[in-house]
Amino acid sequence: GKGRFRWRQLTSPCIIAAVIALVVALSHIGLPAILGECLGFVGDVTVPLSLLVVGSLLAGLPARQVFASPRLWVLSAVRLLGMPTLLWVILTWMHVEPPMVAGVAVVLMAMPTAVNGTMLSLEYGGDTDCMAQITFLTTLASIITIPVVSALLL
Repeated sequence: GKGRFRWRQLTSPCIIAAVIALVVALSHIGLPAILGECLGFVGDVTVPLSLLVVGSLLAGLPARQVFASPRLWVLSAVRLLGMPTLLWVILTWMHVEPPMVAGVAVVLMAMPTAVNGTMLSLEYGGDTDCMAQITFLTTLASIITIPVVSALLL
């Protein structure tokens, strides 16, 4: 729509950090151990912190609202069962070898919605309640759907 590309967007901390990491990795620069440990700690804490954000968003919603949306249940089913099935059909039609490669791809497709969607929704003013709900519902439903998808691949 009205959004335009701005060069300033390329100077966000995430982009700068990614470019620095790429340069360090490709040039095989040895960093001090303490720096690696600090960066590793920050990387290890990001997922739990983002889950806390999703939990705090869900805490503000009534439980009935989280489970009552038929649209979100349908989207969860499409995400957890429909998309992996479609990928399996495509990979089978393409004769991907070995079959284990196709199986891994299908199981990865059956994973729940990432927390990143909620973080991006918060950052850019999206529907954070809906995104937190879909993250929660797909994570909850994946307790059943991942074993089902895995068993059907055997």
